[in-house]
Amino acid sequence: MFVLILPMFALAGAIYLLFNQTVSSFDEVAEELLHELVPVTELQRVVLNASYSVDEFVLHAEPTSRSRFDSASRQIKVLCQQLRDIGFSEQNEKDLLNSAEQHWHKARKIGLDLLEGRASENELQQLDFFHQQLSAMLSELERVYVIIQNEVELEHASVLQNKSRVYLLVFVLSAVTLIIIILLGTLLVRLISRPLAILEHGADQLAAGQLSHRIVLPSNQVEFHKLANAMNNMSKELESLVMQDGLTRLLNRRAFDDRLEDEHKRSRRYNQPLALIMLDIDHFKQVNDQYGHPTGDEILRQMAVLLQSNVREIDAVARYGGEEMAIILPTTDIIHARALAERIRRSIARNEFSIAGKAFHITVSIGLAVLPDHALSPTQLVDAADQALYNAKHQGRDQVCSYNGPPI
Repeated sequence: MFVLILPMFALAGAIYLLFNQTVSSFDEVAEELLHELVPVTELQRVVLNASYSVDEFVLHAEPTSRSRFDSASRQIKVLCQQLRDIGFSEQNEKDLLNSAEQHWHKARKIGLDLLEGRASENELQQLDFFHQQLSAMLSELERVYVIIQNEVELEHASVLQNKSRVYLLVFVLSAVTLIIIILLGTLLVRLISRPLAILEHGADQLAAGQLSHRIVLPSNQVEFHKLANAMNNMSKELESLVMQDGLTRLLNRRAFDDRLEDEHKRSRRYNQPLALIMLDIDHFKQVNDQYGHPTGDEILRQMAVLLQSNVREIDAVARYGGEEMAIILPTTDIIHARALAERIRRSIARNEFSIAGKAFHITVSIGLAVLPDHALSPTQLVDAADQALYNAKHQGRDQVCSYNGPPI
């Protein structure tokens, strides 16, 4: 009896050791992502904040710009030091980080000159050179990000090899035991492989860029919950960085598509209407051509704030592309959607956009469509609203048009 039990304990012990090794490998992958990818994305965000502070000072002499720029400078210094302390394994990563810091030093000097009124040339030309240096810095950081991501994928491949060793050892040891030991070993393998497969799938989804994916383990898999929670928290942090438009802080195109798909499913499930507003600034190209892109950017930022103040908490405002915005209106029929669109149009027409001491008055053209009256799918709904927007432009601009064609 003891001879039969001994191989079973040996099998269980071997599985337990490799099991801990596999979990430890997964912990190392999660730790690598959190300690290398997050500082890079955080550094990119702080660099953008530094750019915004200088833009706001040059455009409309924001009094807090200097303090915000100094705060961003300190954060950039700390984050660069953190990245150096990581100890990159590739010389290329170190060179890219050094290059990024050199671009930052040049940009910081120009930024301080602009903030202290020491610009030797035209301010807008200096501002453009400032943006060039920051753009070069962000490009170097993006290359660092890609290199780190490739290293993480190699580590993930090592984790998969450890998992294969678990199965191999289970097979070899199980082959020399009685049938009951084989059955018990198979049961243990199943208990281990299920959460490992779930975690592997979650890691694959994260590596593929599916940041909205969340790992859900069975309630009895307590050992894996800490790891799953760490990976889910990491996904949330990364998702928040990539789902916003950098200029307006609205949802970006990717987040808009995901939200529209979710609202479409909810609309069908509860048999509720779903409205979509597409909005485009009239003659916006003339503003950019005459006053410059920084002025156009500031108009878009103020426009985003104005739109958000006119919608409900459950609505979603996104920058669809360029000067075109989109508003998703759950549980809203054509009558209420048109009323809101008219209110937004009048609010924008009456608003005075103040930029660097200049007042701008702009108008917008709006197209809207409602599901299921005008379309049955998210893509069809966007097409219908876009066609209505085209009609508003074609009929003279500064107006609201509903989709009036056959259902798409």
